[in-house]
Amino acid sequence: MISRLSLIFGFLIAASVTLTWVDNSNNEDGFLIERAIGAAPFLPTFANVGPNVTTYADNNVIAGTAYSYRVLAFNTAGNSVPSNTATVTAGGPVVTLPTAPGTLTVTTTLEPKLINVSGRGQVGVGPAIHIAGFVVQNSPAKILLRGIGPGLSQFNVAGFLVDPKLEVFSGTTVINTNDNWTGADVAAASTAAGMTLAAGSKDAALIVTLAPGTYTVHLLGVNNTVGVALFDATIIP
Repeated sequence: MISRLSLIFGFLIAASVTLTWVDNSNNEDGFLIERAIGAAPFLPTFANVGPNVTTYADNNVIAGTAYSYRVLAFNTAGNSVPSNTATVTAGGPVVTLPTAPGTLTVTTTLEPKLINVSGRGQVGVGPAIHIAGFVVQNSPAKILLRGIGPGLSQFNVAGFLVDPKLEVFSGTTVINTNDNWTGADVAAASTAAGMTLAAGSKDAALIVTLAPGTYTVHLLGVNNTVGVALFDATIIP
């Protein structure tokens, strides 16, 4: 007679189920172990062990499958009544959640970036016009380009170019021009760049968005006028 059957679900490299029971008899020749898979009938000849043994490991199980077991004592007179039925669902190896990472910190490094370039000089005619070049890398850039003549009067610069004009080139192709700036966006960008242009002045200024590439800007005087002028280029955020 077996008083109680219990199961231990084993989590090893392969799934296993361990049976334990209480040996209530003193004259058994051994124990018969019966197993059923899911709703199938018990398989009476599944396994057997010798007398006084009270445990059995079933290593032939499939993870995620339900199994039922019962145990009977036997001797030459026959079999005892079955033990209670115990049911378990087999599983695979135990996988626990990893330990949370430690305190997260972040740092940032500012890469050097030129946001403004300017140069002042005498603007002539023909080969003596002012020519500047620059390169846009990686991604399109929004740029304020200015040819400042009359605006230099606020700094008491004499002999300034009275009517500057800008011509923007990509290679040998003119892609934009300006003579006498207009627009609130240009006014705001000029103020942010550190030199306000007077409303209605004949300074040249425009905002362009340029794809990566090499560009040149010609600063010249309208009607071949000459004088001192400032060219500057400022990247707009």
